[in-house]
Amino acid sequence: EEKGEERSGWVHSKSDEVRETLALFRSLPTSVIRDVCFPVGEYGRESARVLTGRVLRELQGAGLVDSGPVLGRELSWWLTRRGCVSAGFGRPDVVGPHLGEFEHDMAVVRVWRVLCDPGLRGLVVPRGASGVVDVEEVVTERVMGGLSGLDGKRSDFALPLVKESGKAGFAWPDLVTVGGDGRCGHEVEWSQKNRNRLERLMRAYALDGRYVGAVYYHRPGFNGRRGTRGVVEDAARNVNEWLAGMGRGPCIVTRPLSLVDDVLEGKCVG
Repeated sequence: EEKGEERSGWVHSKSDEVRETLALFRSLPTSVIRDVCFPVGEYGRESARVLTGRVLRELQGAGLVDSGPVLGRELSWWLTRRGCVSAGFGRPDVVGPHLGEFEHDMAVVRVWRVLCDPGLRGLVVPRGASGVVDVEEVVTERVMGGLSGLDGKRSDFALPLVKESGKAGFAWPDLVTVGGDGRCGHEVEWSQKNRNRLERLMRAYALDGRYVGAVYYHRPGFNGRRGTRGVVEDAARNVNEWLAGMGRGPCIVTRPLSLVDDVLEGKCVG
């Protein structure tokens, strides 16, 4: 009986961990949930697969998560409205994957995994004023928006800016790292943006005293699609030169997403 209670408690604990991980994003594929919550190095490949499926089925049976194939790939999982309420989100009516942004969202997840790992993030994130990569917390856009009800005025992370229409609005970072050196935004540029629009977003970071700067990740070209390196690096250079003209140091850094992938795959070492 004691073993049964201990096992039940363990399953409940892992269910909470999986639910809390899902609360960070619109959706996550089964493989990512397995790698984050049941790492193969700790559980073994087969046990990790079995345990991941068991916990997800339990959460689905409780009505806290739902799933479905996205873009013809493996199952992705997301919090239901009930799951969002249990996570404390102020606006639980927006749930599930966004098909038009799924590739972007998965790239953000890869960046998040690197930023959360103390042994990996130093290979990607620039050192702060302290001379080290000081990260105490990684906040996702889903959490920023969910806790504030998508109200930029109530959010401690949303960036005020003037839109192309001339109207005042807010931008939501993909990710924010918080540490002793301050806050740093992290933006994945998966699709082509107008350079002026991109510079306006970068300047919003430079003008916001809550942030020390931002890291912009650019995508390589593939299948005949242009990558985003050119526009991202041009915009970053222009904004950093603009800052230099005001006697300030650069605050926008660029990184290739291929570096993030290499770090996750163990191809880069410190």
